[in-house]
Amino acid sequence: MLNGKKSDPKSIVQACMLEEENSYMRDYIQDENNHVIGVGFDRVKIK
Repeated sequence: MLNGKKSDPKSIVQACMLEEENSYMRDYIQDENNHVIGVGFDRVKIK
């Protein structure tokens, strides 16, 4: 997911490289056994 929309790794990398004024924070998604089942990216605006 990138900004709440389903995305693929290539699109995420491109978005992160293009956004110079923003940063992205990883959000690891885990199942009930604490296994990572996904990674989300939340945009963090730097002021």
